[in-house]
Amino acid sequence: MSEAVEAIKIGLKQEPEGIVVTFRIQPEDFPEHLLLARINARFALAFQEIDDHEAPKPVDHELKSRRRQNANVMRAAIACGETSFQTFLSKAYPTHWAGGLGEGKVRAADAMRALLNVDSRKELSTDKDALQRFDALLAQYEMWKQGQ
Repeated sequence: MSEAVEAIKIGLKQEPEGIVVTFRIQPEDFPEHLLLARINARFALAFQEIDDHEAPKPVDHELKSRRRQNANVMRAAIACGETSFQTFLSKAYPTHWAGGLGEGKVRAADAMRALLNVDSRKELSTDKDALQRFDALLAQYEMWKQGQ
């Protein structure tokens, strides 16, 4: 049985297993089967923000896309901070590594920008070709790790 109710988000926290969202549901709207369900029962949820007139608010697909794109920039920064990725770059691309500036993650970022032919890792959010090169580099890194 599927049932739709209005809920107000009143809390959010992050835990190692995932994100916990707290909603307030009016007692008269609360589904009885939810109350009777066992702990760890699984539910399918669908979310749609509504306005004060109960009408659905439009989804900002551009914002959603930007968030996804920014995740690639974060992936690049995280990779550069990994000691094993730095070792990979220094061994697989010694010329780019030697030509990099700084140490550790700074040098890894410099070498990565040179390898991907970008001026900034932020270009991974807008340049599809750069993103493909980045994905290929990460795939090569994963293969290298398996061989270690």
